[in-house]
Amino acid sequence: MNPLNVLGIAVGAIIAATPGANTQADELTTAELEGAWELVSYETADDQPPAAGLQLVQDGHFSIIYQTTFTGQDEPSARSHAGTYRVEGDHITYDVSYWVQHVNGEGSLVPATSVSPTYEYDGSNLKLAFGSGSKQHWRRID
Repeated sequence: MNPLNVLGIAVGAIIAATPGANTQADELTTAELEGAWELVSYETADDQPPAAGLQLVQDGHFSIIYQTTFTGQDEPSARSHAGTYRVEGDHITYDVSYWVQHVNGEGSLVPATSVSPTYEYDGSNLKLAFGSGSKQHWRRID
């Protein structure tokens, strides 16, 4: 066998065996996201107060509900989202089919949309960073 081929195979084997050499996309599967997640923190670009929430993920579908009291409001607001999701490289794409919210004393339906935050995942924690500057930290609870 050609010595360069042997060297190439050896280098490839070393890289594949090196801990941490795999990308997040290689490590995260849709099955690993399944279960119940508690919202640990929700940072927004405009420094809104803390939120409490729950995310349920099963068979390619998700449901999220969270509550907060937005700055300048007297009563709590709540939002819920549901739809499907998929892992694409370093992003999780949420295709939101249903978005219902009660904000500032009024309920409303928001048109379907998609969001694709980047993620960090360690098995127990899922951190999402959105293009708007918002960040969510979810912890597995099941």
